[in-house]
Amino acid sequence: PAGIKCGGVLSAPSGNFSSPNFPGLYPYDTECTWLIVVAEGSSVLLTFSHFDLEYHDACGYDYLQVYNGVTRDHSNLLGTFCGHHPPPSFTSSWHVLAVIFHSDKHVASHGFAASYRRDVCGGELTALSGEITSPDYPENYPNNAECRWSIRAAVGTSVRLVFADFQVENDEECSFDYVALFDGATAAAPRLGPAGPRGSPARCLEICPVFFLLYFQAGECQEVYTAIRGNFSSPQYPNFYPNNLRCQWTIQLPPGYRVKVFFLDLELEGRSS
Repeated sequence: PAGIKCGGVLSAPSGNFSSPNFPGLYPYDTECTWLIVVAEGSSVLLTFSHFDLEYHDACGYDYLQVYNGVTRDHSNLLGTFCGHHPPPSFTSSWHVLAVIFHSDKHVASHGFAASYRRDVCGGELTALSGEITSPDYPENYPNNAECRWSIRAAVGTSVRLVFADFQVENDEECSFDYVALFDGATAAAPRLGPAGPRGSPARCLEICPVFFLLYFQAGECQEVYTAIRGNFSSPQYPNFYPNNLRCQWTIQLPPGYRVKVFFLDLELEGRSS
């Protein structure tokens, strides 16, 4: 309705926002968009403390949507929510997160309350590709920091990691500062990395950085093909691909073969955009 103001750009390192009139009933026929923008190189951690929207099986009446980025492309949609159960916490794959609240002309509930903060150290990453940096990159990271990132990929797919920048502290055993990689969701999973002295398991990945920049690619954003012929496409084709992708496909055939690649369809952002 006219006079109802909601949404806006949230650029502080942390803050709170809620549906109009919270904890009272939100107004009918309203749409609000909050754009959360934090410093580049960090991510947004979003959590919900209260949640009460009109329930519908497909959330077709009143709903809240969370987008990984500024655009309202379905490919960037992290989830659509309604009812009485709060959404899970979200960690964006870059420094922008959008939240949209929509109500229709019938049935009002109490709405939601949420908080966000700049998350420079750890989090769960569910995007197809992205980057991870040490806190305050490219400056030195602070003392006594312990960051844990979990990269989620679809079942049956792999994750590719590429270190693009790091400085190494002069410590052969990595006993002070280190980066450790695990092939699983917890530190109890097998470690990844080179073997240590005399073939013993490595204590860390032999990378002890003052700062680092790491790119990751997961699932359909990176594959290795060994079949004689096949097809591959951009993520979520023929729908729009997500923002901020860095994908890599590798074709490996036996010696003596040549590789021919034919593009059947191509539509990317133009130079003048």
